[in-house]
Amino acid sequence: FDALQHAMSRFLLKDGSVTVEPESSPTLGQGLRCGFLGLLHLEVVQQRLQQEHDMEVLLTSPTVPLRATLKDGSQLEVRSPE
Repeated sequence: FDALQHAMSRFLLKDGSVTVEPESSPTLGQGLRCGFLGLLHLEVVQQRLQQEHDMEVLLTSPTVPLRATLKDGSQLEVRSPE
């Protein structure tokens, strides 16, 4: 995981349009939730991580966080259907 964080931090110096935040899942363990400009951008980043940093990454289905405003005015962000 540390190697992945290091590779992504170096990559972010070249491509500031990617957003990255740490995430943990009971199934997959520690990882990074990354935001891309689209699926082509995701593929390019994956290829560059492999070529430039010798980093193999596991990709999961893209998800979009949803923000719901409740009747009391509070907001709730839903990141996963779990």
